[in-house]
Amino acid sequence: IVLPAGATITLTAGGLGGAESGDLDITQPVIITGASLGYPDDEAQWPLIIAANGDRVFDVTAPVAVELRGLRVTGGAPTGASGTNGAGVRVTSAGAQVLVDHVRLSGGEAGNGGGISNAGTVEILDSDFFQNEVSGEGSAIYNSGDLTIRRSSVRSARDTSGHAEAVYTTQ
Repeated sequence: IVLPAGATITLTAGGLGGAESGDLDITQPVIITGASLGYPDDEAQWPLIIAANGDRVFDVTAPVAVELRGLRVTGGAPTGASGTNGAGVRVTSAGAQVLVDHVRLSGGEAGNGGGISNAGTVEILDSDFFQNEVSGEGSAIYNSGDLTIRRSSVRSARDTSGHAEAVYTTQ
């Protein structure tokens, strides 16, 4: 899926996790990119996906390969029966393989993992976690799976639990 430069997608339908409402459920292999011909120099031109719905943005629930490239992912505040982890991206399948490349995850509010909550395999490259907040563990990333981070940053993270860790791993 190629999103055009400068595009804004706002998720407004709330829900408890089904495909009919709430977050964007990923159950099949997919590449979502705003960088079909390379990454724009101006990050403001990366497509923006906003969760304004009391849920997270992406929910990877199956053992599939997923690539998120050249995107801005903003907001997310998951609550209720679907759990509170992972405001930007939640990976619940141990068999999932997720690549996050040139993605800015910001403004997420979660129990654990303000940007990403991972129980699968996640590789993060050249990405930025900005102003994410948690009441539990990992203001940027909560990890109980396999995690690789390269050339990425965490800025202005907030952890109201008093633990003060940007990246939390259970292993």
